[in-house]
Amino acid sequence: MWSVIGCSPTVQRAASALLGSASAAFATLIALSGIDPGLADLQAALVITNTAPTIADAVTSFMQNYTKAVVASWAPFDETQSSRGPQPVNDPSYGLSTLAGWGDDLAAVPQNGSPDAAQMQANQAALVALVQGCAVTAYARLSAQASYSSQEDAEAARDAITGLIEAQATTAADSGNDATFAQWRALSQAVSSDLTTRGKQVPNVVDYTFQNNRTALELAQLLYQDGTRAGELVARNAAPFPLFMPATVEALAS
Repeated sequence: MWSVIGCSPTVQRAASALLGSASAAFATLIALSGIDPGLADLQAALVITNTAPTIADAVTSFMQNYTKAVVASWAPFDETQSSRGPQPVNDPSYGLSTLAGWGDDLAAVPQNGSPDAAQMQANQAALVALVQGCAVTAYARLSAQASYSSQEDAEAARDAITGLIEAQATTAADSGNDATFAQWRALSQAVSSDLTTRGKQVPNVVDYTFQNNRTALELAQLLYQDGTRAGELVARNAAPFPLFMPATVEALAS
């Protein structure tokens, strides 16, 4: 359980450094996504003078608002450059998969049997569990509202999210927290079922190889008889310039 009030200066210094590391991780999340639902307010709450419930409420609220802000940033369907729906993005987790790993590389607290060491370890474990858990839950919530243009995109998201969830489930099981383990497993099953089902409702991705390089517009006309889908091909293949597409292009089957 998180505690610093009344503890030794050693525990307080460790707690301050830990909260500072978490603040930096949230700042990185905002830098990756370009979406800020209130980072300054969250960082103001991540101080050692606050109680565990206050910190937990601040992190939980921030992550809920972050998810809402990401969804609000998505372009309406008819503004997407693609008749097949949203185009692939560089990071479909919007930084959440990175945040879900925060704390994994923190130095272990040396255990010498002292009360300070025990409290420092408890503080670190509690904050890591809070940040990682909120990030994974937010990623799962985001996936439930996301649209996927291909079966491969949906399956990739499914595998990424369930992998993160299973890691949380394993941690809960290792600590003997059976109730939390069961909740994580239920979430994993729900995400897997949802994205598997929705993935089957959209086209597969196919590789097409041509003897000569073609423009995105030519490929869109050739593959779909629809020049408006040129932008879709550019995005899916990360082509630097639409007039020079690669000889082998990745495209939706329909």
